[in-house]
Amino acid sequence: MTTQRFQQLAHWGEYTAVAENGRLVHCEPFVHDPEPSPMLGPIPGMAYSPTRIQRLAVRKSWLAKRARAVSVVTQVSLVDLTAGLQPDAFIMRAPRYGDSCLPA
Repeated sequence: MTTQRFQQLAHWGEYTAVAENGRLVHCEPFVHDPEPSPMLGPIPGMAYSPTRIQRLAVRKSWLAKRARAVSVVTQVSLVDLTAGLQPDAFIMRAPRYGDSCLPA
């Protein structure tokens, strides 16, 4: 079994993600954190949850207009970004959000 450790930062603090055979198995709080968050425990389960979004998606209306869509609907139409979102959709956001808006 191969065990890997990755230092991480999140909204709730610093921790070490521990993976076994490439799969996240648990998160260890930063050793000097006097009050580690209880949110660290559920992270592995959330990472592999069937309800987790599997790929990027965007509103169809935004793709059509390339602007913020304002509508009064309860159902949101989403499309798989891999099915045709052009790179300029990310690049045009870079000046505002920096490189964090670009997919790795």
